[in-house]
Parts: sequence; C-alpha cells; structure tokens
Amino acid sequence: MPQRICSYDGCNDRHRGLGYCRKHLERFKKYGDPSIVKRVHRASFLLCTFDGCKNPHDSRGFCTTHWARWKKYGDPSIVKGPHRKYPPICTVKDCDKTHLARGYCSKHWELWNRHGDPLIGGHPVVPSYGQLHKRIKKTRGKAGDYPCVDCGDNAWQWSLNHQRAAEHILEGESGGRTLLYSSDLLDYDPRCVKCHRKYDNRG
Repeated sequence: MPQRICSYDGCNDRHRGLGYCRKHLERFKKYGDPSIVKRVHRASFLLCTFDGCKNPHDSRGFCTTHWARWKKYGDPSIVKGPHRKYPPICTVKDCDKTHLARGYCSKHWELWNRHGDPLIGGHPVVPSYGQLHKRIKKTRGKAGDYPCVDCGDNAWQWSLNHQRAAEHILEGESGGRTLLYSSDLLDYDPRCVKCHRKYDNRG
C-alpha cells in the first residue's frame, strides 16, 4: 500500500492528519491556514517612540533597549537605576557592624527582611569604648586626617566634647581605667595629643 503524503501543494512529507504532514497540520491548527509560517501581527509602531531613537519597535511603543529600561525602572530614559549611598556601617543606632544592604548589617537586614523592622526581636546595642572608637574611624576617618580644633596642628586622637555629650555620657574601661565616652559620633573632635590632655584635665 503506497504511503500517504501531505496534500499541501509541493510538500511530499508523510501524512499525519487532516490531509497534512506534521508541519502543515500544526500551522492549520494554529492559524487555520497551512500556508502561514508565522502569524503577522499588525504593529501600531514601526520604530521606537522614545525621542531620538530610530531602532525598530519591539513592545509597548519601545525598542528592545527602551522596553527593557521601562520594565526595570518604569522610565525608558534611565540608563542605570539610581543607587542610594549608605554609610559603611549599619545605620541602626549604636550598631557598629559593617553595612550589608539597605543601610543595615547582616543581623538588622535579616530582621528588616523578615519583619519590616530591623529592631524586632532585638534591641539597640550599646557599643563598648573600643567599639565606639572603631566606629568613629569607619564613619569619620582617622583623626590624623583633620587639624586639631584647638591649635590647628595635625590632630592625632578623637577627643570627647564633654559639653555636647553631657546628655548621653557613658562609662567604659580601657587599659584598667574608667573612661567617659558617648555613643553619638558627632560628640567627638579631632585633637593633637597635647591639646587632648589639656582639654580632658580642664574638663
């Protein structure tokens, strides 16, 4: 018995159904016409509608590039999304851990991500004297990068301003000594060693 072939003009492929081979049968089912390779959609735009762009239209009036920007940023003119600059350490008060994302360290970022609040399940951590001075260096840099606020020479140490820190003074230990310090990084001034000693003795 001779093998039945596709009834589409010029096609000698094996018959699969409704008089057509697999290829023409699928076209017939999909488009209602076995001669259509791909249904042509009439586009409203031939070129990208973004001002000054002459690339061919892809979707929603934009070319591939501007359509991708519109999907990602909601604005086809944005080349790269704006990035908010965060400090190098966690923004939660009195936390001196390294910043990870959205202004938080890994611990507070996890709390924010889970609960929408970086303090749920935890409390602000009061830094030690040593942690506080590490935090100052991370956020404000070395005291040596500034002039001494008293004599104008190169500063060497961060010195606690006792007047500004009066409302939130803390006590800590370093080298067996009890020292006063503040958790507010703005309560410190850069001073040389000589002026630092004079200021502390005067206070």
